[in-house]
Amino acid sequence: MKRGDVVYYARIFPVTDTYEVDELRIRTITDTYFVGTEKHTKQAFLLSLEDYGRIVFSERGKALQLVKAAEKNRKPQESEDDDGEELY
Repeated sequence: MKRGDVVYYARIFPVTDTYEVDELRIRTITDTYFVGTEKHTKQAFLLSLEDYGRIVFSERGKALQLVKAAEKNRKPQESEDDDGEELY
């Protein structure tokens, strides 16, 4: 991986119901981390080099597979205040 490369970040956050693949262009890389800028929003993501191959991939298909598997296995969110009573 080098500056200017395009990678795909599998963003999976079940708590916020976020399951997406972001296309990042590498703008900074060091011995331990890298920074990628999202294609459309220009948002920067600081990620560990250890994430490469785990949640960041050079092929979009691999990231998409991971996201789809996580989305398929997600559990329905229940409200913490849900005690079965209506609020009105």
